[in-house]
Formats: sequence, structure tokens, C-alpha cells
Amino acid sequence: MYELRPRVLVAEDDPELRRALTELLEAEGMDVLECCDGGAVKELIDDAMLRDRPSPRVEACILDLRMPEVNGEELLAHARRMNWRMPMILMTAYGDDEIRRRAKAAGAVAYFAKPIDVDALLRELRELLAEPSRSRGASPPSSSPRTSEKPRIALRANDFASFPQET
Repeated sequence: MYELRPRVLVAEDDPELRRALTELLEAEGMDVLECCDGGAVKELIDDAMLRDRPSPRVEACILDLRMPEVNGEELLAHARRMNWRMPMILMTAYGDDEIRRRAKAAGAVAYFAKPIDVDALLRELRELLAEPSRSRGASPPSSSPRTSEKPRIALRANDFASFPQET
């Protein structure tokens, strides 16, 4: 039987960090959908929620706070407004207690300051991906985000999942 690998969206405008995160997650058995700016993620959310288009299957998102077009905090708020219930992790090099508080209020499930503690990030992703309530359409978490102190969208041919038709 064929089993789908979990897919994580990585939205980071720094190409070196985006590639490093992608390689790390792929080495851990995850598929990665890369976005180089917040506008691409916003389009993906809008396509999934507003348009009659298939959208890539994604189980979790890692968002940079500061990106061109739409920043990570704005994406968290947009996802919430659109009812796109995907666990979203925020990462930033510009973190402080106020940003951490706003990330929680906007719906982030975790917050990581750069440089990222990769072991803590991987633990967080494994926990998120293991929880059955984290699938598409699940309610966003209400607990506080966990924290750690330490081309537009790259798609492949199999990135689009078909959704079952209601009968």
C-alpha cells in the first residue's frame, strides 16, 4: 500500500535558509512545498478556500515573519479569516515578547527565534503531524504557541491532491 509522506509548506524569503529547511525536512521523510514570499502563500490559501481549484496537500506550515508582499503575521490573520485551519509555525530573527504574543493571538501553534533550534522544530513538527486533529479542516488550536529561543511556489507534478466528491 502506498503511504503519502507528510507535506510541510516552508515560506521563507532567504533562499539559503529555505533550501536548508527543505533539505532538513526531506531528510526526515517529509515532502516540502517551498514559497519564497508571503504573496505566494496567500494565493495558495485563497485558491484553496475561494476558488474552485485544487490546492496542494499540506499538513503544516512554517512561516517567516518578515517576507516580501505579505508577512507571516498577516498570513496568520488571513488564514484565520479564511478559515484555513492548518497548523502554522512562525519563525523570525526579530522576535520579542510582543511578537510572540501577537503570533499566539493570530493562531500560531509555535514560535521559533532564528537561529532555529532544528531539534525543537523537528519535535514540534512530529507532534503536529502525529495529531489526527491537525488534518485539513480541523479546528485551530486554542492553546498558547510553543516557543524556542534558539520561483514563487515550487511545485512538482504530484503536488495536487484530489478531494473526494460529496455524494
